Amino acid sequence: TNMMGVNWDVSEHRKLEETLSKQKELLHVTLESIGDAVIATDLNQRVVFLNYMAELMTGWSNQDAQNQALCDIG
Repeated sequence: TNMMGVNWDVSEHRKLEETLSKQKELLHVTLESIGDAVIATDLNQRVVFLNYMAELMTGWSNQDAQNQALCDIG
């Protein structure tokens, strides 16, 4: 009986994922805490994020605005 195996060190990949996760959290906290309205969209101009100030200005919640066309918000 023959057996083959492969070992793959994923520690660098996990380190990068952890760093990216921390950066995303920091960005989210920063965008929520600034006093300006922020609306982030994807390449198709669909909303992916509204901060608290943008929610106040538009009347849309972040959850309700998700995937809506930017031109429909506000």
